[in-house]
Amino acid sequence: MPIDKIFKDDASEEKGERARMASFIGAMAVADLVKSTLGPKGMDKILQSTGRGHSVTVTNDGATILKSLHIDNPAAKVLVDISKVQDDEVGDGTTSVVVLAGELLREAEKLVTAKIHPMTIIAVIVRVFPCTEKPYSVHSPSNPPPLVSPPSRDIDPSSRGRLPKPRAIVGPESPEI
Repeated sequence: MPIDKIFKDDASEEKGERARMASFIGAMAVADLVKSTLGPKGMDKILQSTGRGHSVTVTNDGATILKSLHIDNPAAKVLVDISKVQDDEVGDGTTSVVVLAGELLREAEKLVTAKIHPMTIIAVIVRVFPCTEKPYSVHSPSNPPPLVSPPSRDIDPSSRGRLPKPRAIVGPESPEI
């Protein structure tokens, strides 16, 4: 079947660098849309439905705004999906995760423009944020990830109330406090 018969008449096809940049731009636009709703001076958005009745909603809730969007951009859809997962798992922070992901993408775009391979960028992110190595489903509200690794030495029972010397949690090469 010829390729022009697969796409709709008004569809366009992006390839290579243009497709990558279109994904970056779409995802960053979604993040910027909800970024302005954060904080005590966050702005409200006026949403008007396109269906019957043309109802109008005024909100500064990022989840409500994202649910109302009709998005074609695959990367932007991923941001909406992470917002939904955040809402389902935690019930809060939907706007924050979208803004954080958007900012990571904004910085990644600069690196890709500087000709750094995307797999190198991903490898660095995984190294800097070890929690990205495993899928989120491993942890849940009832089974959260550990905040600090358990101490490597046993506590002497004769210490009775005295705690062991605290250790830095910055990294393995950090000196003890």
